[in-house]
Amino acid sequence: MIQQQLKHQLAILDKREREAIILFEVSGFSIEEIRRIQGDRSISAVKSRLSRARSRLKDQTAPQRGIHQTIQAGAESSDDFESEVLSTTTKAVRKLNGA
Repeated sequence: MIQQQLKHQLAILDKREREAIILFEVSGFSIEEIRRIQGDRSISAVKSRLSRARSRLKDQTAPQRGIHQTIQAGAESSDDFESEVLSTTTKAVRKLNGA
């Protein structure tokens, strides 16, 4: 149930929103690191993207559970989600390291 809910919630986000929310909420990247990874000129662009993503997720999230808790619960129980997190994080690290 949580896996399907999480998959559905992340699917409503565009690629850059999904990447930003995964990198920030799950992988623990800083906003500055996400700015560099996504090629933004300003930190405010990343903050806005995260805010939009959270807002869109909040509309889809069960009232009794916050976005972060839903993502964490899904991360603990979903192989698909783990694969997406690993892929997103690996690409991000390569970008930060100039590879």
